Amino acid sequence: RDGGVPCELLSKLLHVYSNQSLTLARSELDPLTGLYNRQTFDDRMRRVAQSTARQRRAADGRTGTSACFAIFDVDHFKQVNDQFGHMYGDEVLILLARLTVQSFRHGDLLFRYGGEEFAVVLANADLEIAAAALERFRRKVEAYAFPQIGHKTVSIGFTALGKAGVFKSLKWSPPEPSKSTFTTSSKKSKALSSGSSALRWLAERTRS
Repeated sequence: RDGGVPCELLSKLLHVYSNQSLTLARSELDPLTGLYNRQTFDDRMRRVAQSTARQRRAADGRTGTSACFAIFDVDHFKQVNDQFGHMYGDEVLILLARLTVQSFRHGDLLFRYGGEEFAVVLANADLEIAAAALERFRRKVEAYAFPQIGHKTVSIGFTALGKAGVFKSLKWSPPEPSKSTFTTSSKKSKALSSGSSALRWLAERTRS
């Protein structure tokens, strides 16, 4: 129409915008698993930290947390690559990512942190809610038969996000363990895996 944007120009602008949005989305995602990648992790965690701090201020200093952070890896993953080859190792990671997407809520943030390590930010969850969700996920993975590989397990560490989004140590007594092994640990996430299926909560002092 006269005075309006020509349809052809509008179509070209939409095409450019669509391509830019697709390029941005791809830059945030891990190409193998489709989860957020390691580079996106830092930015998203900053946003979570800011949101957590705002919610704590709105709560007027009352106790409680608005999110939990978990990191997990595949037990004895190197054996998969050594015995079956990297192609099957990649398939395990792809299928594990699919199980992760199926197990957590739309509002939770899912990352491939690196190699066989994955991270999850559970929104609006305290330690007890996070423990239940992560244990369901751990059992789901344990019960899944990966093609050619068979059954694999994961070890999971998790903690609550405290003020300013840093990890906060909380006193919490988990339920009586069955197949899961609950332990407390002050070690960094790199040291959480002992090569056996486990669900742990990590304790790190909140910086003042």
